[in-house]
Amino acid sequence: MEDEKIEALAKNLGVKIDEIEETTYGSNSFIVDSRRVRRGMSPNEYKIVIAKFKELLKPRELKMLDEFLNLGNKASKETRDKVYQAIDKKLQEVDNPEEIEKHFLYITNVLYWLLEDPKEDNNAKTIKALRSAWKGRKVKDERELEDENSGEYLVLTDGEADELAEDRIDSYIDECVLPDMEGALACYFDRERFISDNMDRANELATYDGKEDYEEINGTTYYIYQTN
Repeated sequence: MEDEKIEALAKNLGVKIDEIEETTYGSNSFIVDSRRVRRGMSPNEYKIVIAKFKELLKPRELKMLDEFLNLGNKASKETRDKVYQAIDKKLQEVDNPEEIEKHFLYITNVLYWLLEDPKEDNNAKTIKALRSAWKGRKVKDERELEDENSGEYLVLTDGEADELAEDRIDSYIDECVLPDMEGALACYFDRERFISDNMDRANELATYDGKEDYEEINGTTYYIYQTN
C-alpha cells in the first residue's frame, strides 16, 4: 500500500516517484524533493558586497579603513568610533541612496562589521568573511547545510483519514474543551456529537493549506493533505 500511496502523490503533484520518500515519523507521511542546501552568503557574495562598498568610498576613506584593519587587536574603541563616524558621515552624502542598499540589510552594516571585534560580536563569521574579502584573501565558506524539501504530505485511505481526523478532534476536546468546562457541565458534554459536528478532514489534516485532494490507484482512492 505504501508504494501505491507514493504513486498517488507523484501523480497528483506531477513529479517522479523517486523524488518522494517516507518521513521518519510515520508510514503515511511523505517528503517531496528532499535536499541539503547551504544557507547564508557565499564567499563570492561577500566579495561582491565588499567591491560595491569600496566603490562608495573615496581614497581617504579607503586608506583610513585599511590602516584600521591593519592594526588588528591593537585598535582601540576610540579609534574604531572615530573611523566609523568619519566614514559613515561620507556614506550619508552619497547622491543616490539606493546605491547604499546592497544584497542584505544596508551596506552601512558592512562598515559596522568591518570595524567590530569578531571576538566580541555574534556575527564573528560575517566579520571575518568581510575582512578577508576586503584584504583580497580567500573567503572561507562557513555556510551551514540545512535540510529542505518541496513539501510534506499525508496520504491516507478514506478510513485512515476519518480515523486520524477523529483522533485529532478527540485530542482537542481533552486538551481545550473539557478543561474550560465546570465539573457538572462536563458530565452532559456529548463527545460524539461534537466530533460529528466538527468533522472536517481538510481542516484537521491539511495543516499547510486546509485542502483535501485525491488520486485513485488500482481501484483505491487515496486522499492527500499537505502538512508543510
